[in-house]
Amino acid sequence: MRTAVRCALVALVMAVWLPGTAWTAKAGQVAVFATAEGLSKGAGRLPVGALAETRGFYTEGDGGGALYKIADKTEKPWDIALAKGKYASIANTDRVTYRMFGAQLDGKTDDEEAIMRAHTYANAAGARVENHSGIIWKGSPTQIPVLTDVDLSGSVLKVTDANAAFRSWYRIGDVRDVYYTLNFTPAQKAQLLEGTAYFTMLDNSLPANVVVRLEEKPFAARDDEGNVYPVNRAELLVHDMNGICTGPLIESWTQAGGRSLAAGGKSYTSVFKAIYTNIPSDRLVFTGCDVEIDTSANQQVNVVNINRHNTTVRDFTIRPHRDSLRNDKVFKSAVIYAEDSYNIAIENITGFNTAGQDGEARATSGYLVRLTGCMKATIRNCRLNGYWGATAMDNVKDVHVENSEANRIDIHHYFRDLFITNCQLYNRAVQVGYGKGLLSITNCTAFYQPIPDYSHPADLINLNTTYGRIFSGLITVDNVTMDIHAGNGQPNIVNCRFLPQAATLSVSPYKLPEIRARNLTANIYGAEQPLRFMNFSGSWTGTIENFQLASFENITSNRGLVLYVDATGGGIKTIGGARIALWNCPELDRNIGQWFGRADNDKPEISG
Repeated sequence: MRTAVRCALVALVMAVWLPGTAWTAKAGQVAVFATAEGLSKGAGRLPVGALAETRGFYTEGDGGGALYKIADKTEKPWDIALAKGKYASIANTDRVTYRMFGAQLDGKTDDEEAIMRAHTYANAAGARVENHSGIIWKGSPTQIPVLTDVDLSGSVLKVTDANAAFRSWYRIGDVRDVYYTLNFTPAQKAQLLEGTAYFTMLDNSLPANVVVRLEEKPFAARDDEGNVYPVNRAELLVHDMNGICTGPLIESWTQAGGRSLAAGGKSYTSVFKAIYTNIPSDRLVFTGCDVEIDTSANQQVNVVNINRHNTTVRDFTIRPHRDSLRNDKVFKSAVIYAEDSYNIAIENITGFNTAGQDGEARATSGYLVRLTGCMKATIRNCRLNGYWGATAMDNVKDVHVENSEANRIDIHHYFRDLFITNCQLYNRAVQVGYGKGLLSITNCTAFYQPIPDYSHPADLINLNTTYGRIFSGLITVDNVTMDIHAGNGQPNIVNCRFLPQAATLSVSPYKLPEIRARNLTANIYGAEQPLRFMNFSGSWTGTIENFQLASFENITSNRGLVLYVDATGGGIKTIGGARIALWNCPELDRNIGQWFGRADNDKPEISG
């Protein structure tokens, strides 16, 4: 729009304000001033409604030049006071920059006021925010609301103790604040069954094209190495019309709310809540920049917080200082953190996370990318590295990781459908907690090498049981190579350690996942360790349903193959018949012994 305004003004007479000369306003003229100071001193002679332009903010050509409109009263804090009681108000309609609002971008000056004003103006005017030079730094952790496109390419964003927090820099959208309560009738709630995406709606009270969010708080007691605490579940549905939705439910919600759960020596009663938010018609794109993280130990770090449907965040390079990786007290949050958002894309994010390391007493996690309560999310063309694990997710559905390099793709709890395609994976490649649907790994390579304070067991898939259930859907693995160096422990295709204190309100049975693995090769260097297809350990007091079929086809290893290893100590009772199908798996040790260490457990039937 600004281009159109400028084109319309081409035919007008342009007048340049020169200090020390007289100015006589004429209708239709645009006064041009070198700087904002020159505007302040000279534009008071212009009539109300006239346009003026600066060629810089502090100095001519510094990138802070803007278009202004003369007014007889001030309306915004960034208006520039003029003589004769007038004001100059920024009139750019297509784009603004931080320098237009007085940012110095030298990495030392606190530019928070200018940055906040730029986004406040842009949010109201629908303008794009751009900044292509300098060092972006602010002196507090206050979040900056973002409702329009942003392009920071060419800049450096500096994170220090002064501005670091769990949520601290840019917050895209407002779905956590602007929402509407949804009151299901008992009949409607009874239709919220696992695998469904429909409820009867006769009065058309729920608008079309909205995102419904369901939550039960708490839902599970997590056993995190003996530290037991409550966690919630949540998931999104997209309502199209008349109760017809997309996003089949992970689990039934018919009994949600009013249920008792014990966790960490305390008792809780769950609460059910349903809300909905609008889906914006346009897609917001936030283009990033280099991020220098230079904080002391135990600082939480967040740069972008996504709270908006239809959003893309791209092109960040994350560079933490070594001291920023030291922590032993706090979870370090996530550099890119998406919450309760539908149809989002995270693209071309590269760098290292902020997790603790160097043998700290209790080094804690910190992620490059984290997704919570999201649906239809894509992570594409990223390089995500670092200690612990560079990614984390929970309460997510329909997640795609494509053409990326990642140190552990990790979904903690409550999910449906994860697709990993054309990726290089490192350090316990994939870890998933309780979930349903499909876990697919295709055309990937997994690398394992012993690095101090970095390495984990050489698992392609680790089943996380800390939330009282495991992934019980279908695992498919196709065209995968595992390169494993000595020092990473025994290599496994699927590894699972059961934890006894984990609990859940889930009405789904505790069930082993179905497995379909084919065309996998393990190259093991420096150790005589065979590749194990399935490894189980730990303990559980209840019964576990067997998978119906685990099939393995064209699996090879230069150190031999072992079908099954049990280290559960015979404490787990399994129910239901299981079958294992094997095709073209040379030198495979098929000995099972006792299934989960118990003579009263039925052994799987093995064919092939």
